[in-house]
Amino acid sequence: MVVTRRSEQVDSTDNPAAPIGLDSGKPEGLGERAQQKATTKSQRIDELNSIVEAIVQAFSDKRLVEERLAPALGPVLAPALHSCFMMELQKRDTKIQQLESKLLKAEARVEDLEQYSRRNCLVIHGIKENINEDTDQIISKLGKEKLDVDITPDNIDRSHRIGVRGRVDRNGHPIHRPIIAKFTTYGPRSRIYEARSKLKSTSIYIHENLTSERQKLLRKVKEKYPTPNKIWTQDGKIKVKTTSNNKIVISSESDWEKHKQST
Repeated sequence: MVVTRRSEQVDSTDNPAAPIGLDSGKPEGLGERAQQKATTKSQRIDELNSIVEAIVQAFSDKRLVEERLAPALGPVLAPALHSCFMMELQKRDTKIQQLESKLLKAEARVEDLEQYSRRNCLVIHGIKENINEDTDQIISKLGKEKLDVDITPDNIDRSHRIGVRGRVDRNGHPIHRPIIAKFTTYGPRSRIYEARSKLKSTSIYIHENLTSERQKLLRKVKEKYPTPNKIWTQDGKIKVKTTSNNKIVISSESDWEKHKQST
């Protein structure tokens, strides 16, 4: 197959001429149109700058804003601003609720830990107070003579009287301060506490060493379930056996609130 080349015109300077049928120059009028477009764009930019400057000056005029812009834009912007404000309030309320929930859980955890730290302790009321007494020996004697529990001073980490010394009741009789005892292990403490029912015919009674919050909770339970309902504590948990033979266990304020709502 034979391939032929398109003929080209050659001028007198031996430079190739433009292909036959094509104009070798720039299209006529192209430079003028580009110049017009550039001029139009520049004018629009100047106009926009003028508008922006006018708006800035308008908003800097306090009187104009108060008398003209605020009344005109208020009805338009108020719903949008109100919606944004309510969304922010909702976010804030959600955050506050989350923080409150975490705080309540942390407080409950601290309360449980404090109560647990007292698990080896008991408080004994109704024992006559004497000068230079040995409370370890008093507890050991109480265990052997009243409770049939063999407790020695070695089973007691430490013990002492608590409260204000020298108080008297309305009849002028001395008030004997209670004894708090911390046992070396849970075993001796548990044996003493389980045998406390043998003291019913005496003026002596024993209870667990509760935190102040747990004591408040116990009072609330007693107000709702007075005698003859049976109420006691076991390892810091409040237990109730009602006259209808229902058994209730309350170990925190949240448990109590749930119980009240269900009754």
